[in-house]
Amino acid sequence: MVTELNSATLVQSIDNFIKFVGIGRLKQSAASLRKGVKLSRGLVHRYHVAEAASFTWWSALDEYEWGRRPFSGYRFSDNIIALGKDATKLETLLPTMPESVRRKFAGSFGARAGAPAALFEMTMAHHFHNSGYKLEWCEDVGAPMPEFVARKQGLELEVECKQLSIDTGRRVARLDFCQFCDLLYQQLRPLELMGDLHVDVDERLSNKRQDQVRMVSDIVKTLKRGKGEGVFDWGNVTMHMLPDDRALIDFARVEAAHLRNKPLQAHFAMMARDRDGSATAPIAVSLTCRKADGVLKCVYDTLADAARIQLSGIRPGVICLFIPGIEDFNDLAQGSGLEAITRKFFDSENRSHVAGVVYSSNELIARSVAGVNFSTQALAYRNLSCRFPEVEAFRFFTDNPNLPVR
Repeated sequence: MVTELNSATLVQSIDNFIKFVGIGRLKQSAASLRKGVKLSRGLVHRYHVAEAASFTWWSALDEYEWGRRPFSGYRFSDNIIALGKDATKLETLLPTMPESVRRKFAGSFGARAGAPAALFEMTMAHHFHNSGYKLEWCEDVGAPMPEFVARKQGLELEVECKQLSIDTGRRVARLDFCQFCDLLYQQLRPLELMGDLHVDVDERLSNKRQDQVRMVSDIVKTLKRGKGEGVFDWGNVTMHMLPDDRALIDFARVEAAHLRNKPLQAHFAMMARDRDGSATAPIAVSLTCRKADGVLKCVYDTLADAARIQLSGIRPGVICLFIPGIEDFNDLAQGSGLEAITRKFFDSENRSHVAGVVYSSNELIARSVAGVNFSTQALAYRNLSCRFPEVEAFRFFTDNPNLPVR
């Protein structure tokens, strides 16, 4: 949907958002983000920059200058427009919220760790609200419960929202891989070499710096002994390294060629020397783990816990799960591991109170001549064994069990 907010409306919505959350909370989160970017180097720096880009509130507020930005004749960035859109959703939902729920959202929105999950919850609530459902928010009474109950024309749905991190269930976390590559490059660069290394770990890539330092030491010792491979208690490495030929390279083209040829499921990074703005002496690192990731198991466990703990069973429930990093659910709708694990989840007799599961991922932003286009990929699966016949009227699950949510 193409969304255009006029400047005055956008400014007012963001100002109201800042007032609701508290400028102190928001500035603290923005400062924490800036600190992570400023103090990091190498691939770890690139990781923090990517993290900042994945959730844009904090950078948007910096751009907005915390309410001091004049709006007359100013072309707002995509990040500021996206923040304004989120702020208008909050304004729409606030009258439906009891005071305790407002306080919960204010606290979560102001925290770097809590804001993404709270935004997903608000986005799903806004979707139900815009679809004509009346929302009853569940207040904290010391017992597990869903986020809210949505009511419409005799249908009552308990809605529970969950969120996975990008590294949930993965044996090689992105930040750990970036740290490992930076440590390795620091030791390899003085040797004036170029080439490729492939690392295979047995269990997982450790997140402890001392463990990674030991791995790097094992690799460098093997290389200095003139060997192209080595086996260690943590895994093995194969290397094809040559003396630096001082030739300048097209970094993007060489990196793209490596990405096309890297092992399936491998984590990959390429580093090079900077010589007068050009790249030379590339070192490409790929890393895999012999044990498979447990992402699908984490999806299943998250759904199972939500169904067992958060949903009461006295009315049909919908579980909404945010999985970051998915741009297109079309390939996952049928014949995928995600579909298989969802069907397995539905097969249990203990899940007959679950009407369905909705998966969602990051919002995509694109500009066009008509304005700014915000699109969110989502996928809904209907539980054909749900014991509540009234859910057949729920439009997410009619006709096609894999109906996308628009």
